[in-house]
Amino acid sequence: MRYRFVPQLLAALLFTTVATPALAQQYGPPHPRAGHAITDLRMARDILSRGGSHGVTPDDRQAIGLIDQVIAATTRVVQYDRARLHVEPETSADTTASASSRHENVRLFLYAAQRDLNEREVDPSARPYLNQARQQLAEAMAIIQREEAAHPH
Repeated sequence: MRYRFVPQLLAALLFTTVATPALAQQYGPPHPRAGHAITDLRMARDILSRGGSHGVTPDDRQAIGLIDQVIAATTRVVQYDRARLHVEPETSADTTASASSRHENVRLFLYAAQRDLNEREVDPSARPYLNQARQQLAEAMAIIQREEAAHPH
């Protein structure tokens, strides 16, 4: 009667020994720069969505949509690169919102995200998503620069 659970214990031990390395291979170490990029992008999105003295403009909405697409593409890069996504709390972004205009703050966060996305080479299967993220980020930056020029502080 005492040895009734031995087969289940051996099966659990065997599963742990065999399955754990396979799971570790499937999901590698955290993707360090992608987490920083997503945090910066979320900060930029938050600043834009609050609106300014002119409210949330159509260009702001377009930039928010592009930022959302960059976040989605960056998440796909991490998945295809077989890494875990570790997003830092929003207070640990690469840069801080200290500039005088909201568009300038957004631009600083977008530049920090761009720096993070350009820093690391990825698995070839993730490259199309990385290129998509970079292109959409460049489009969002162009919109913000245009808004900054049109509405100086």
